[in-house]
Amino acid sequence: MKDGRKMIQSPCIAKCGLNDDDMCMGCYRNLDEIVAWSGADDAFKAHVWQLIPQRENALGHGENNHIISQKKWQAASDHISQNINPPTPKEFNHQRNKMPK
Repeated sequence: MKDGRKMIQSPCIAKCGLNDDDMCMGCYRNLDEIVAWSGADDAFKAHVWQLIPQRENALGHGENNHIISQKKWQAASDHISQNINPPTPKEFNHQRNKMPK
């Protein structure tokens, strides 16, 4: 609990694995969203939660083609740590498209 409010829980279901677009097929978050989650504000987290049902409908229960590699995690973490405030969802998508696969 933070400031008397309930924390927004992570959608992680411990079935991590990325598809070819770096989307986790367990929780339907992209790599940037996963890495930034612990430092993100409640508005960002609520927005990500709103995106999950439509992502699940669009992607179905696809295959986890790639385990989140340490290299990808570090690249996303380094990129996010350069920002004082977590990026907006639009910025996340733009940044994700520039990340090495």
